This record gives sequence, C-alpha cells and structure tokens, in this order.
Amino acid sequence: KKSQRMCKHIINAQVSLNLNGKWYDCHECYFELEGKALELGDLPTSIPMACKKCRQLFQKDMRIFGTTDDETCPHCGNRFM
Repeated sequence: KKSQRMCKHIINAQVSLNLNGKWYDCHECYFELEGKALELGDLPTSIPMACKKCRQLFQKDMRIFGTTDDETCPHCGNRFM
C-alpha cells in the first residue's frame, strides 16, 4: 500500500511520478530517498504519473516537459506545472 505522505519540498504538489517502479512527489524527494540527484538527461522519454486530484494515471512525454500544451492532467485538467 502506498503511503499517504505529503511532499515537503513542493507545497501542494499535484502529481507523483513513477521512476523504476517507485513513486516520488518531486525530484528532491527522489534525492532524499535514493541518495542521488535526478537529472533530466537520465530520465526515460515517457514517465508514468498520477494526478493527486483525480488519482488517474497518465504518461508524461519528457521531450516536451514544461511546454504550455502539457501542464495539466489529461483526465481532469488539474494544472500541475
């Protein structure tokens, strides 16, 4: 069962990301738990994410990370950027 912990780095984090089968709320949470920095160049092209509002899973294309067309949950429209 996934813990219901809150991200202490990003207030009101709206998504969680799945890296290597583990869920993280942000890159700093990843660093704290894994002991190494999360580099964008090391990420796969597509990352599974979960919206914290509607709890639906979706894939995030990291090639267009941060563009205005890709800042919301595709299911509920919740803005995560």
